[in-house]
Amino acid sequence: ETGSHEGELRGQLRVTCSMSFAYAQIAAAIVDFLKRYPQLKIDLNISEGALNLVDARIDLAIRISAEPDPSLIGRVLAPCSSVLVASPAYLRAHGMPQTPAELAAHRGLSYANFGKSVWTLRRGEELVSVRISSYFSANEATALLCAAQAGGGIALQPVYLAKPHLEDGSLQVVLPEWQLPDMSIYALY
Repeated sequence: ETGSHEGELRGQLRVTCSMSFAYAQIAAAIVDFLKRYPQLKIDLNISEGALNLVDARIDLAIRISAEPDPSLIGRVLAPCSSVLVASPAYLRAHGMPQTPAELAAHRGLSYANFGKSVWTLRRGEELVSVRISSYFSANEATALLCAAQAGGGIALQPVYLAKPHLEDGSLQVVLPEWQLPDMSIYALY
């Protein structure tokens, strides 16, 4: 056809990622990508679980993991760091934990698929695992973010999702001198 470029991307690409990543990063990135490749159509499947990519006819999965599925080809796109966050109202009512051990006395908001009842924190060479009291767990990070903003407790959140809320003051970092295990954002196919 006229005006067509050799090797231009076209056809349909089926992509899957989590709700939180779609909300915070992917939806806007897809719009930019489609402006560059107007012949392409993208179908985004938002799912929290590990889909069988063949059965679901998915071309590309974007997953955040410490250990991705070894049966898939994976490319690391970026590191994914996490933080513990809570609302200023929650911290006024319950106090700011000064040590990881104090997390056990707080209301935990936990991710059902990762670190549901034990959070591991590192400060230099010091490594501490704390059994938390999870009052509310969910399989989706955005729901836990909303619960934390509503004063529900302390949540473990990916920085990509929490960052704008830390910047606007609706959430505060808990134990900022301690790091949580890093994961990676993978493209899997």
